Amino acid sequence: MDKLVEEMLSALIKFMTLPNVTTTDKIMVILVSVFAVPYLVYMTTKIYKFSKDLPNILPKWHDKKKVQLQMNFPSNILRNKLIQSALEKMVFEASASRAYVLQFHNGGENIKGIPFIKFSVTNEWCPISVKPDMQNYLGVPLGIFAGLSYQVMKSKKLYFGDVEDMQRFDSGSYAIFKAKNVKSAYISGVFDLQESLIGLVILEHYEKTVLDEDELFAFERTVGIISGLVMCKDGQDPSTCNMNDH
Repeated sequence: MDKLVEEMLSALIKFMTLPNVTTTDKIMVILVSVFAVPYLVYMTTKIYKFSKDLPNILPKWHDKKKVQLQMNFPSNILRNKLIQSALEKMVFEASASRAYVLQFHNGGENIKGIPFIKFSVTNEWCPISVKPDMQNYLGVPLGIFAGLSYQVMKSKKLYFGDVEDMQRFDSGSYAIFKAKNVKSAYISGVFDLQESLIGLVILEHYEKTVLDEDELFAFERTVGIISGLVMCKDGQDPSTCNMNDH
């Protein structure tokens, strides 16, 4: 650091002794040096000290993150296992073709700093006779299901015994379900404690199916279990998670 200060002073002296430098320029340089150089030296010292400490800081930070991951990993595995089991139960109770959980997340920002909201299918269960679809819906712009999500925000759930009825809610979502050959769809929202929509649970049938009251009750009951698991905090025992815990 002493050497850096010496070099800066030496450069200043050389500048001041140049023949073509006016008195005004010299005064300006002196003023800038008086106010700027101490700050520059201070910041350089801080950066230098931080760079010297970095080899000690990084391992500690890495070890802390590693410990957190190791502690939360088993509970996250169990949470996903329980969600899968709930989806499987949902499919069998409703004689459905597929059930999955869709969660919203931030996917970056536009030039004005407004978040791009995206969604990913985080859990899916379907019988062995049905091809998994989860990998096609990772980091997808929310615009694809915007109309459907908006309706769920208002109504909490949407039941389509005939998928053709979806057209009046959201023609874009309807086109996606139609392309997948879905004949009936049952959709319920996943909400946080502030009643903000954070995801969807979707049940699909490849044959036209109208669920009765008992089946709809069972569907919503399982959605409640899944919602509690989705909201389960890291490190918390997922087997004890339910909506009353949050």
